[in-house]
Amino acid sequence: MECDVLVVGAGPAGAVAALYCSKNGLDTVLVEKNREVGLHAGRRLDSSPDTNFELSKIVKELKLRTEHYVRTSKWFHLPSARFFVLNSEAGEYYFKRGYDENSFERSTVASALDHGCKLLLNTEVKQVRHDDGKDCKVLLQLRRGGETEKAQIIKPKVIIAADGCHSSLHKHLNLKKRVYRVGRIFGVTGEGFSDDGSSEVYFDANAIPGGYFYILTAKSGLSTAAIVMPGEIDLKKRFYAFVSKNMHDRIRHVENEFSGGAVIFKLNRLRRGNVLFVGDAAGLIDPLLGYGMAPAIISSYLAARCCVDAVRGDDLNISSLKRYEKEAEVRFKRVLAYLLRGIFEALDDEDLELVFDMMEEMQRRGVDFDKLSNFDMKSMFKAFSAFCEKLPKSAQLLRIVLKLRMSYGRGM
Repeated sequence: MECDVLVVGAGPAGAVAALYCSKNGLDTVLVEKNREVGLHAGRRLDSSPDTNFELSKIVKELKLRTEHYVRTSKWFHLPSARFFVLNSEAGEYYFKRGYDENSFERSTVASALDHGCKLLLNTEVKQVRHDDGKDCKVLLQLRRGGETEKAQIIKPKVIIAADGCHSSLHKHLNLKKRVYRVGRIFGVTGEGFSDDGSSEVYFDANAIPGGYFYILTAKSGLSTAAIVMPGEIDLKKRFYAFVSKNMHDRIRHVENEFSGGAVIFKLNRLRRGNVLFVGDAAGLIDPLLGYGMAPAIISSYLAARCCVDAVRGDDLNISSLKRYEKEAEVRFKRVLAYLLRGIFEALDDEDLELVFDMMEEMQRRGVDFDKLSNFDMKSMFKAFSAFCEKLPKSAQLLRIVLKLRMSYGRGM
C-alpha cells in the first residue's frame, strides 16, 4: 500500500494534519492505536491562547470546532486573597476533548474523512525502515479483540508523527530527547462550575506547589476544573482536598473524571528525513502553563502545508521539507518560558503575593499586556526592569531574582 502522507496519531495534531493534507488533495492515511478517536484524552475542556491571532487564522481556514472564545481571565492567589483580571484583544479558545462525537478530535477527523482520508483504528506502528527519506516503509499492526492480525506494509512519501510525547517514532528512529519536566493533570467535567465569560486560574504554593487550579466553562455550560502540577504524583486526593476547602459550593454536577500526564522535552531536530514531528511528539507543550492545543494545531498545520507543497511539486528531496523545521523553530522559541517555569516552581506564597502586587500595580499604571507579549526578550526585560525600579517593594525582587538564578543553574 502506498500513500502521499501517513499521519501517526489521531489526537488534535494528527487530526489537523490529516484534514489539511486530505483537503488539499493528498492521498492521506491516518492511524490511531486506540479503538476509537479521542479515548486517550478523557472528556474535558482544554484552552489555548490565540497569540497574534495565529489560531484564529487556522480555525477559520479549516473550519475547526471550538466551544468558546474568551478575552477575560481571572487570576487568584488564595492565601493572600489577591487577584487581578486580564482583558486581552487576542483571547483564548476552548476546545472540547475526548470521545464525544462533537469533540475536537472526532469532528476534525470526520472532516478529514469527508475529504478522502483513510482512517485505521486499533493500529500501531511496529517497525519503520527509513533511509534518510529516500526509501521509507512502515509496518502497521492491526489489533482486533485483543489479538493481532496480519501486518500491513505501507510506503508513504512523508510521515507526520503526531502520537504524543511517547511517540512510537522516537523509538523506531532511535531519537534522543532531553527531558525537562514531567507533569500531571487530574480534573472533572460537568456543568456550570463558573460563568462562561472568563477563565479562572488559582495559585496556592502550599496546596499546589509549582502548579495551579483552573476552571473553564463553555457557552453550552460544559465545565472543566482541574489541577496541573509537575512531577509523578497522584493528584486525585489533592484535587478533592482543594475543592473541599475552596470550591465545595461550585464544583457540583460532575459527570466524569479525567487524568493524564505529559513530558516536556526537547528533540535535537523536529525532522528526521521525511518524518516530521508535531505537537506533543515534537516536545512543543508550553513549559510554563502546559498549554498543548495551540502548539499542536499550529505545528501540524505548518508541517501539513510543507507536505502538500512537497508532494504537489514532486519535490520530495529532504531540502523541500526543511522549511517546516525552520518555521517551527522560529515560532516555538521557548527559552523565556523555560526560565519562567523554573522560577515559578521555586516561588512560595510570599513571593506569589509580591507577584500579584506587581501585576495589580502594572494594571493601575496602564501597562498593555497585549503589547508586552509581542516584545522581543531584550525589550521585555528592559521594560520590566525600568518598571520595577519604581516599585516601593523593588528590593524584595532580589529574592525572586536569586531564585531564578538558582533555577537556571539547575539546567533550565
